[in-house]
Amino acid sequence: MMRYVQLLSKARGTTVFLMHCFAQGQVQPPVSSLADNIVHMRYGELKGQRTRTISIVKERSSNHDKGHRAFEITDKGMILQK
Repeated sequence: MMRYVQLLSKARGTTVFLMHCFAQGQVQPPVSSLADNIVHMRYGELKGQRTRTISIVKERSSNHDKGHRAFEITDKGMILQK
């Protein structure tokens, strides 16, 4: 079914977002071979406070930033911290 969704979305030029909660220690979700991009969001700790972090696990055909970035969700949207 996942392969069908991938083929259909590419044929129609649409973007599909899939959410997957995976077990601690699992590096990539089982659909990673079908995905063009994988974004990992998690809670981390920065200066003794819990913070949200985001990282790009996979971005097909791109040399992407491999670091973790803290971010906030505000009434103006997502703000990445430098």
